[in-house]
Amino acid sequence: FYKKSWEEAFAFNSSLNVGEAPEWHPYDIMDEEQTGGVNDLLNEIRNFLEVFQSKVLIPSEENNNNNS
Repeated sequence: FYKKSWEEAFAFNSSLNVGEAPEWHPYDIMDEEQTGGVNDLLNEIRNFLEVFQSKVLIPSEENNNNNS
C-alpha cells in the first residue's frame, strides 16, 4: 500500500528537530482528490485481507477449543 504522496509528505519533514511538529496533517495524506479518500483505503484493506485469508491458514476458534 505505497503511495508516492506519502513519501513526499514524510520526506518534507525529514529534518525536524526534537520538539518540532511536522507541517502535514493526516487529512493531507487522505486528500480525496489525490487518493480517493477513506472509502478507497478501506477497499484496499478489504482486498488485502481477502488475499491474506486465502493464502494464510488461520486456526478457527472451534479447532482451538477442541484441542484444549
